[in-house]
Amino acid sequence: MTYQSSFAPRDHLDQPADFGSEADATWRLATNLDEAVRLSCAIDQHIQALAVNRLLRRGRHSMADLAAVLGERPEMLADKLRGRAPAPEGDLVVWSWLTATARVHPPLRQLTMVTEGNEPRDLLPELGVPARVAAKQRSVAESAIPTDVEDGDG
Repeated sequence: MTYQSSFAPRDHLDQPADFGSEADATWRLATNLDEAVRLSCAIDQHIQALAVNRLLRRGRHSMADLAAVLGERPEMLADKLRGRAPAPEGDLVVWSWLTATARVHPPLRQLTMVTEGNEPRDLLPELGVPARVAAKQRSVAESAIPTDVEDGDG
């Protein structure tokens, strides 16, 4: 999935300043699949940012110290930790390893607004029957058709 250049993970929060600093931040629910994916990524980044910020405070390290270790500009790292910029997957993996914090992607039901007659699963694309299964079903159906049908005249 590609992100809009204007995607800021913190924009999914009721209080954007809570990103990376408040464990009990309140998230805005998604109304479609693309929003749900971005929201899930934002929550994952928020959880990792919380852990990185805690690591920086406890170890008395600066943003510049961590940025140097990660080979990144301190300003860009700060933007990612504050949710002003999305963190690439590689960053999130490294943050998870540095802090021993598990990656989390909540179930779709927890990320979306459920309205009457609209279930979260309705947002997912219909996969249909895989081609190999459909071919086998056709083969079985064709083999069940008798080829030497008697017309009943005896």
